[in-house]
Amino acid sequence: QHVDINLHAHGIGKGPGAVGNQGGFPTKDRYNLRSWNTEELDPSAYFELIISPNTGYKIDFISFQYTGQTSTTGPVNFAFRSSIDDYSNDIGNPTFEGTTIDISSFQNIIHTISFRIYAWGASNGLGTFSINDFTFNGVVSALPPCHLQPTTFIAGAWNNGEPNLSTPAIIADNYSTGAHGNFSTCSLTIATGATLTINDEDNGSTTNDYVLVQNNVAVNGEIIIEPKAAFVQ
Repeated sequence: QHVDINLHAHGIGKGPGAVGNQGGFPTKDRYNLRSWNTEELDPSAYFELIISPNTGYKIDFISFQYTGQTSTTGPVNFAFRSSIDDYSNDIGNPTFEGTTIDISSFQNIIHTISFRIYAWGASNGLGTFSINDFTFNGVVSALPPCHLQPTTFIAGAWNNGEPNLSTPAIIADNYSTGAHGNFSTCSLTIATGATLTINDEDNGSTTNDYVLVQNNVAVNGEIIIEPKAAFVQ
């Protein structure tokens, strides 16, 4: 398989309701399954295709293309679904021989995503359906800084988890590193009336305290930096 260097493609797999069957004998050049002989979609019988963008990258999908084939007693009904909605809704109109399916609505994918091809309606359990090849078309790009939702320190706690280099931080209440710890963030806002105090040492440790900001700083309140502390932008 050929993939973008900033994502991981996990290949092709199957659900427990489908049974492996040798395909393309003697070359074995396709992924062939049987046991598609249910009257309705069996949620456990499917091909599965899993893609994960690397940390700090996103995928903007365009289309999914594949070719396939069935035996004479193979399935006659097909569905293509994704993990985005827990495989609830059909996407496009898949066929036994393959087609191109528009998946351009799948944008800004930053976590692992799985697509499944379901099949059913085979005339017996030995009827086969294979995926011979497939291609996901799209664009993989680096995420912009501060792409996550901001987190605000208020009433003694962060309201959206501790900040990191992808999370903007807002100090809306008095914050001291001695009491609440060092932190790093992609951008920092000190709200009017709030004070950020960076202490010499964190709770008696021998390491001097710090706050690290990767991008912009907006100070509407106040920052106090004690002599051995560090504020790094």
